[in-house]
Amino acid sequence: MGPQSSGKRTLLNHLFRTKFREMDAYSGRSQTTKSIWIAKCVGSEPCTIAMDLEGTDGGRGAR
Repeated sequence: MGPQSSGKRTLLNHLFRTKFREMDAYSGRSQTTKSIWIAKCVGSEPCTIAMDLEGTDGGRGAR
């Protein structure tokens, strides 16, 4: 968990070899995750899943 564009998805992709879509620096800063995305981690036993959450400043939730 953390603020939008803080590198959460990049870290998951490098540590767990997931393939979450990363933000393109040339397209500018934008929200890429809405809600929760789940992926099976490659090469980890027992079976491990990674969850990518939208940024804590994503604007959703109770108001």
